Amino acid sequence: MKKTLLIALTALVGLSFVSLPAEAGGISIYGSYWDTEDTGENLGAGIRFGFGLTQAVDIDLRVTYYEETADDPFDLILDGEDPTLDNGIQVVPVEAGLRFNLGRPSGLRPYLGAGVSYYLLETDVGELDDEGGYYGVFGFEIGDESGGRFFAEAMYRTVEATVEFDRDDFPDVEIDEDQFDVDLGGLAVNAGFAFSF
Repeated sequence: MKKTLLIALTALVGLSFVSLPAEAGGISIYGSYWDTEDTGENLGAGIRFGFGLTQAVDIDLRVTYYEETADDPFDLILDGEDPTLDNGIQVVPVEAGLRFNLGRPSGLRPYLGAGVSYYLLETDVGELDDEGGYYGVFGFEIGDESGGRFFAEAMYRTVEATVEFDRDDFPDVEIDEDQFDVDLGGLAVNAGFAFSF
């Protein structure tokens, strides 16, 4: 429930930019590939809202959704393995930062950016708290300022989480540790389309 509310709140903040002048904002939709340190490769999709502070600096708000890919994490526990190390975590990064545009508004426009992240985390096995982290991004947009533009970017995220297990939930299973640390940091590649409003 808290994930739905946070995503809805982020969407409302982004949509509030619609009332700003046309040159002040934009919306982007994208697909994402993320290779984390411990949970491997994930595919996801996201939405990004931008608000131009100046022609060279934008505020970025983005939400990306990565569905867990482990069909049955309980099978891994029965084999004595940490279930979160086989993509047993659903991750929704909610991110805010600054993007520095290095080129002209039309044509090829590279950019750099950085910001903070709040990771909504969920696993089918054990307890997992949401975590904070950071990201850095480098990318480019290509196209006209007033129309749709293609963009691609490389993003590096840093975040660590701890999965805690209650031994009472698994009375017939021998678990070596009560908790596992999981490094979700890693390189992501996003690509999609940006539209100004």
